[in-house]
Amino acid sequence: MPMTKTPLATVKIPRFNGQNTEANIDDLELKIHAGEIFVFMGANGSGKTRLGVFLEKKIDPPATFPFNQQTSYNPNSPKCYRIAAQRSVIVPEKINRSSNSVEAKKTLFLVHGKSTLSPSLILQNDFEKALDILFLDTMNDSYEYHQEAKLNPENIKSPKHTILDKALGLWTKINPHRELNFDNKMWALQTINPDKNETYEARELSDGERSIFYYIAQALLAPENAVILLDEPELHLNRTILAQLWNEIEEMRPDCAFIYMTHDPDFAATRQNARKYAVSAYQKETNAEKWEIELVPEEIGFPEEILLKVIGSRQNILFVEGKKTSLDYALYKAAYPTWLAIPIEGCQTVIDTVKALNDCPSLHRVKIAGIIDNDGRSSKQIEALKEKNIHTLEVAEIENLFLLPEIFKILCRIKDHSEKEAESKLEDLKEKIKKLIQTKKEEYVFDYNKRALLQQLQDIISPEDKDKSLKQFQEKIKKNNPFINPIQHGQDRLKEIETALETNDYKTLLFLCDDKGFLGQATSILGEKDYTDWLPRILRNASGEHHLALREALKKVLPSETELLANQAKTKI
Repeated sequence: MPMTKTPLATVKIPRFNGQNTEANIDDLELKIHAGEIFVFMGANGSGKTRLGVFLEKKIDPPATFPFNQQTSYNPNSPKCYRIAAQRSVIVPEKINRSSNSVEAKKTLFLVHGKSTLSPSLILQNDFEKALDILFLDTMNDSYEYHQEAKLNPENIKSPKHTILDKALGLWTKINPHRELNFDNKMWALQTINPDKNETYEARELSDGERSIFYYIAQALLAPENAVILLDEPELHLNRTILAQLWNEIEEMRPDCAFIYMTHDPDFAATRQNARKYAVSAYQKETNAEKWEIELVPEEIGFPEEILLKVIGSRQNILFVEGKKTSLDYALYKAAYPTWLAIPIEGCQTVIDTVKALNDCPSLHRVKIAGIIDNDGRSSKQIEALKEKNIHTLEVAEIENLFLLPEIFKILCRIKDHSEKEAESKLEDLKEKIKKLIQTKKEEYVFDYNKRALLQQLQDIISPEDKDKSLKQFQEKIKKNNPFINPIQHGQDRLKEIETALETNDYKTLLFLCDDKGFLGQATSILGEKDYTDWLPRILRNASGEHHLALREALKKVLPSETELLANQAKTKI
């Protein structure tokens, strides 16, 4: 299909400033060229669907729309071809055949163009019409081929590759375990399972399989040089084929531009060469619509998927250490149920991500915080992090929270131990941990020293530094004085540990020492072999008196939601 050098369309989107609604802000101008991809990403309720309707109207103004029910049909005139989110794609048992493909296309493009119905609702039942066009075009091509063969029997050419052929071929490429065929007698689609040599009706396909064919068919039927606008293109689709499907469709229509409206960060991340915009809010005035919308920055220094998850959420965001399968994630998800907890591996990644996102102008509406292990940080370091909305635990590491007396006793009750038995087991735990610390205290001091030295070195020589001048280096040296004296630093820590051992200061020991073996001792006392499986499981349990008590007790030893947001205004300046 021919490519156009001039824009397919130019649209200006009215905007407003969410922080200052009285402030004037320039419209967002989109110059849409063939082959370009745009993604508008926003949470549910942010105004994406209304934006889609707005774009459709602006790309195809009603006054200039080329045809209506009375005028002649011009298949290449509509510029915007909107494919709606399909809550349920129904493959009819048999298609009601139109008299000819021109009339069928006219009806379909009227649906995708203008209608007296709501533009956000009229596209829900257009699949049968699309199938009708595909079948009619195939029959027309077959008839033309037959006529040409009769006229030139000595020079029969290969049959034309129809739009239906392309649609069926791509569907099978995406779903290699089965095939789709067109039954010209029944005027219907049929599904074939080659392994079992079985044929059955296409309406028996899964929602995802039906949606795949729907999207392929609609994209191939769009007019030349169209702007194809899609609502929720990820709906019903398996994550494993999402990127491949839309990559293939975009490749088949290089003459078109694609605009995707989505709330799904995973889908948005698959459009690697797209211009991406964050849609935050919608504002309706008397005769005008406006959106809070910003270009998503490309150079962000961390995975784009994280940024898109933040944009796509209407919850406050809490970055934590670990993975989705780790204890950290299970604990924070249980303790902060109204927040979106996002695990991102180590503490430094949490620190860097929270800082970067809070400095991003397009995310001023989003409340972002982080929680990390204490890891032997000084009070000065803890306060500096808190200023950036990054909070540390009151114990050395997250596992130690479950060793606190009030938490451990609830774990005992979950295991059906009496209050007296819980007290006895707690004393047993304290003795075991103190013995372990007595044996390994110098090892803990060594690790503490190493972390402190590495942290100070990282403060001086950061991989993120853009200014690598000698002057900048000297300023960082001055800022980090006095330097740690490893010998004195270690001796001071050892003395703190020994004092806590002598005074039986159990909570201080949990603040000073970190050892995964501590929690292993606790769960062993409770008769559990693997705490990495047991604890996340009980944290996910939303019922039961003791399970609820565990959540409430954890909340008391973690930063409150008010504390998490205490410095929000400062970090957004």
